[in-house]
This record gives sequence, C-alpha cells and structure tokens, in this order.
Amino acid sequence: MEPKRVIVTYCDESGNWPSIEKDLAARLPLRNLVWKPSNNRATRDIALLDVEFKRFSRESSKNLPPVTLLQNPYLNIYFVTCEDNETYKATVRQQIREWIQHVTSKKNQEWLIAHISSQEGARAAKFLRSSVLDRIKADYNTGKKDRVAQVRMADTEMSEMELWAEFTEKMKDGILTSFDQNVMSFEEDIRRLDSQRQMPGWNYCTFFILKEGLTNAYEMLNLHEEALRQYDELEASFFQILRDNALTWYGKFGGMQEGDDDANLLDLNRKPYRDLIIQNTISVFDFRTYLFGRQCNLLFRLRRPTEICQRAQLFISSFARTVREHVMNLTENFLESWIYSACMCIVNECEETISLLNDDPHRGQVLLDGAKAELLLLARQQILMDILLSQSHRNKYAEASRILESITWQYGQYRWTVLENELVIKYAKCLKEMEDTVKYVEACLTLLRNMDDLTDENRLYYSNELFNAATSKELRQEIHHEFAPMFTVKVVSVVDILQDDDGSYVDIMLENKLPREIGFNKLSVRMVSGEVDELWFHIRHGVMQPGKNTFRVTCETSASGTYVLEKVHLRIGKMIFLYDFLQESRKRIFRVESHPQALKATITPPQERELGQTNTFAVHVSSGRNTVTEASLSLFPASEGISLLHVPALAYSREASNAAGDTATKGEISLESYETITLPAFGSNETLSITVPYETHMNPNEHHIKLAVHYLTPNSKKHAYTMTAGVDTLLPLQISHSIIWRDE
Repeated sequence: MEPKRVIVTYCDESGNWPSIEKDLAARLPLRNLVWKPSNNRATRDIALLDVEFKRFSRESSKNLPPVTLLQNPYLNIYFVTCEDNETYKATVRQQIREWIQHVTSKKNQEWLIAHISSQEGARAAKFLRSSVLDRIKADYNTGKKDRVAQVRMADTEMSEMELWAEFTEKMKDGILTSFDQNVMSFEEDIRRLDSQRQMPGWNYCTFFILKEGLTNAYEMLNLHEEALRQYDELEASFFQILRDNALTWYGKFGGMQEGDDDANLLDLNRKPYRDLIIQNTISVFDFRTYLFGRQCNLLFRLRRPTEICQRAQLFISSFARTVREHVMNLTENFLESWIYSACMCIVNECEETISLLNDDPHRGQVLLDGAKAELLLLARQQILMDILLSQSHRNKYAEASRILESITWQYGQYRWTVLENELVIKYAKCLKEMEDTVKYVEACLTLLRNMDDLTDENRLYYSNELFNAATSKELRQEIHHEFAPMFTVKVVSVVDILQDDDGSYVDIMLENKLPREIGFNKLSVRMVSGEVDELWFHIRHGVMQPGKNTFRVTCETSASGTYVLEKVHLRIGKMIFLYDFLQESRKRIFRVESHPQALKATITPPQERELGQTNTFAVHVSSGRNTVTEASLSLFPASEGISLLHVPALAYSREASNAAGDTATKGEISLESYETITLPAFGSNETLSITVPYETHMNPNEHHIKLAVHYLTPNSKKHAYTMTAGVDTLLPLQISHSIIWRDE
C-alpha cells in the first residue's frame, strides 16, 4: 500500500500556473520540517514530505468524513500575479475574498496567498506609494499569523533558493498547522469513542477505522514511528476485546476463500480489507492478516527487517493457535500450508530490504539471518509434518518418532504450547506402539506440563496413562520430575514432637491439579542443619484427591537444633517428583526439639585421666522411657586431627534407675568397626556408658565427633538419634612453678 501524499490546492485565476509549476516542483519534496504538537509532546523532525498539488474547485473541496480524510487538502494556496493597484481593487480583491470565505468554511484547512512578481513588476512597484503586495498584506494579514508570501520570479539579484525561501517556509508552516489541528481533532474523537466502550452498540470496527485515520495522517507526514504505535495500540485493544469475548460485530472466522492458506501475508491489495471493516463484514482471519500487514508495511518503511521477522514469529505462533481452534471448518492441512507460506513470505520480503539499511549492513545481515533462521526452521517443520503423517500412516512409528523428537523441543522452547501438545500427542502414540515406556512417560509429563492447553478429556487420559506406566513393571528405571505444574506443596505447621513415641512431625499441604486421585508410595521431606546433619520426615502409602490434601509426615530420628527446609520427594512407582524449597526467595527455618523422655546420647571426658596413658572419652546412651530391644552405635570424627583407635573390645557400664535404687553392671562390647557398634539390649531408664579410645594429631582444645544411635523398640519401630558433640582434649591440670635464686 503506497502512502498518500499531502494534498495542497492552488487557485490560479490568472492562468500563470504552467509558468511556475516547474520551478515549484523543483523544490519538492519539502525538507527539514519540525512539528511541535499542541499537546506539549516532544517535537518531531520530518526529513522529507511529499506534496501533491491539485487545482482548487468548490465542488471537490467539500469536507470529507474521517474515513476518507486523506483526500482533504491540508493547505490552500491562492496565486496572485497582479501588479496593478486598480485591477487589484476592481477584481482580484473580491476574488481572493470569496476564495478565503470558501476555504475557511472547511474544518482544519489552512490558507496562504502567494504573490508572484516579475522583474518588471518589481521595478514598477518601487515608484508606487504602496504596491499590490502591500495592499494584500493590509487586507488579509489581520491576525498574528502572516498568510502572505512573495515570490520574485527572475530576480537576478537573488539566488533561486532565496526566491522561494519565504514561500516554502510559510507553506511548511501551513501544512504543519493543519496537520496539528487534524491530530487534535482525531485524538479527541478517539478518546470520546473509547470512553463509550462499555455502552451498548459500541463497535470495534468503527473505533478501528477512526484510529486508523490518525495512523494514516501520521504516515502521510512520514511519522512512521507514531503510526506504528497507533497500530500496536489497536492490536492491544483487539486482544482486550478478545479476552472479553466481545467479537460479536465480526463475521465468521474466515480462511475459507481460495488462496487464504498460501497467500502473500503482506499483500494488502488482495482483498478490500478496509471496505470490509467499514461494512462490519470482515472476518477475524482477514482482520488479523490486515493488521499485521499494516504493521509490517510501516516497519519496512522504517527499514527494520529484523524486527519484522521477530514480530512475524510471534504473530504466526500465536495466530496458529486461533486457527487450530477452527481447523475443522478449514480445508485439509490448511494450518501447515498457512504457516509455511507465511514464513517464506516474510523471509523473502526481508531479504530484499537488507541492502537498504542505513547502519552497518554486515551487522544488520547477521541479526536478520538469526531472525530468519527461526522462521525457516518453522517452515521446515511444516514439511517434516507432511513426511511424519506419511510415516505414521504406513505404521513406521520409529521413523515418525525420530522426526517428532527432532522438532517438538523447538515449540517448547518458545512456549508454543498448543502446537507442542499436538506434536507430543502424535509422538506419544508412536512411543506407545513402540513400547518405549521411559520416553512414553516423559511424553505424558510434557503434555501434563502444558495441561492448561489440553482438553479435559486429554488431561484425564494422559494422567491415567502416566501413572499406569509409572507403576508398571515395564518401567525399569527411575524418572525424576519437578512438582510444577501438576502439584504444589506448602508447609502448614511448625515441627512438633510426638507425644507417644520418639521423633517429631510436620504437616504439609499438597495440591493435586490433575483430574484424578493419585496413590503414592512415599512422601518425604528433608531438613538440613549445616553440612552434615539432616532429618527425613516420611509418610508411606497415601492417596491424593484432586485439590488440596494435608498429610502429617513423621521423623523417627530424635534431634535438637535449627534446621532449614530443603526439599520434598513424592514417589509414585518409579517416578519421583521433586520440589526444592531452597530455590524460593525466603528460606523456611524450623526449630526441632526432642521429647524430654526420648532416648538421648552424650559424650563426656573420662572422670579419671592418667598422664602417659591412651586418651578416652565416654559415650552415654540413655534409654529414657524406651525399652530397647536392639541398638547400634556409629561414631565418626567430624573434625580434623582426631582419630578413633581400633581395639578388640570396648568397655561399658550399665546403670539402671528404678524404685529399688541405682544398680550398675560392667561388661565389654566386641568392636569390628566404629561404623556399627552393636549394643546390648537395655530397658527403660537405663544408661549405657561406653569408653572409646582416641588419639589427636593437632593441638586444638576441642575436637568433634558425630554419633548416631539406631534402635528398635518392642513395637518393631525403628528410631534413630543423631548429634555432633565436642571432645574436650585439654587436661584439667595446671602446673605453675617459680625459681628463687639465693646468694651463697
């Protein structure tokens, strides 16, 4: 679509237009215009402005409606060649007055009187008290604005540029004044119509045509950035109406005419788009095509082929979703053909413009090549789709799956979820036929990741397929996947101690966003403290209903300290869903305490030490309220410079506190490894004290030992107690001496 030129009318009742037309044409297009908007916005520079001169006539100068406002003149010029005062008084003055009355009756049109004086007329005027030019200025320059310009033809004392300088400057000023008035009028009408959006009978097509009138005015003055901004606003308002489901004034979706699937996306003359919009009969397909074509047309004028490719990629991917919703009413393979044709059309058109770039052509070529590559890849995928359909029809699922695997990741990368889902559904079908359970589970996970764009039927079907496969014997390896978007997790309580058993618990809330109940094998929560201490909270064999579910997970390990919530594991068959709390901006910190009567262990230095003998420390394991049927002790150095000495047996003592009093027995425990020291069974309120030898290689005052006690109670419950304790290696002995010298 070629841009319209600014129309300027001329009135030449003296018949001298042919003699000045050539000189005037040599000064066009107008250059270096500066528009200063009345609404105090930033000034706009206009490098070039094309002008079309049309002869003035009273019939053709009628004001036109906004739809055809581009045909209205912006400036009206009256050329006067009279040099005789009497002739001016008798006829010319009245002719000018009638002309002014006519043009001022029109809205937003400026006027200018140009006096053309010959060299002879200029000499004669020197001897007159007042020239015709003076009389014209006196008669018509009644306001602040100077509307009279003089052109001295064939004046040898002035250059060609100086002869026309005054006229061209006033001509530019008149055009810009008229343009500014038109813009203000347009914006006022647009604001008024936009404010009526919620009123019954409001029509987007009428709003579009009015706003496009402003866009065309900007484009006519080569203000392409402003024009593009108007179309972007129109596109945004269209999507807003689309979200509000208010497209009642559009016709059918469209795309049914011959050539719609492979037409040039940028050919705005293929259909009478604007007439269809004015008549409220345009289809959604044609409207989106026209709007995108107008945006690209302006970007071509701005010489931005790279941006065109980038916008085309977004447009094709987003509009393809809409086309897919109506694919049942379109011809076979319409979508694939349309995507391919649209991509190739954009690529070919942009290739022709790269040589026109003003800035670095090499850099522009590199950027354009990158943008084109995305479109070419999309076009290539449509060809691969034809091959894929052929292979699937012939039951060659291995070949079809290879093609699908090579192209589906592209759609996921750019979040084209509707297109991705359609391909993954085909991919999943091939994998199921091939009995590739691992990849089939991954395909189902991909579909459920995009479940917002799945139908309710498909969402339920692939949920069932996923968990049937995850719990089947055919799946022989574990598959890890993140919680989102199928599940969400939240801790809804503090960590509290169990009253009837050793350990603690915490309540967590799982939200199941799938449309079916899900049975799981194990739900685990991990908390960490420092680099070595950790607590695992579990619940085994539960069922999640659709929606929010609360579960209490318990930890059989007794510990005290401050812990950070780290992660959640949800095991369903061979599938493990993971959520990492450390990725959140705020860490969840919990204080964990153990029951006062739970089993505990401590490390203390020996009550007696002998210099020169092996160093030892004592490990005290107190059963508390528990009767311990089986127990094992694990000891590990937790700091450098200390090692545990391997001996055949460890000495221990057992102390019992009961109503009859305290009793104590001694014995030995055979030692094979400090990782597992088997302890004898002991009852409630009993304490085992084990003596452990060690040696140090460094001289800090304190070393650290990590210990863990794993024990079994009569109810066959396994428990654990862990801690890291300090070993004080400083001797509880201080020696001081002094020397006194005596004189002999």
